[in-house]
Amino acid sequence: MLLISRGRTLGVLDVAKREQNAFDREETEFLSQVARQVAIGVENELAYGGIADLKDKLAKRSCTCKRSYLKDEIRGEMDFEGIVEQSRGK
Repeated sequence: MLLISRGRTLGVLDVAKREQNAFDREETEFLSQVARQVAIGVENELAYGGIADLKDKLAKRSCTCKRSYLKDEIRGEMDFEGIVEQSRGK
C-alpha cells in the first residue's frame, strides 16, 4: 500500500501473509486506514525535521550576526584615536 498524504507519495507499507488471497475486504480496508495514518506520521516527521533544520540554520546565523554586532560595538567603544592627544610644548 502506498503511503500518500496531501497527494504526495511518501513510501510504501508492505504487509504479507503466506496464504493466497490472504486479506479479505475488511482487512484490506483496515490496512488502508493504517497506511493513511502512517503516511500522516511520516509527513509530520519530515516536517518536524525540516523545521528543526531551519531552526538550527537560524540559530547559527543569529550567532554570526551577534558576533559581528558585538565586534562592531567593541570597536566603537574602544576609540583609541582619542586616547593620545597632542600637547603644546612650554
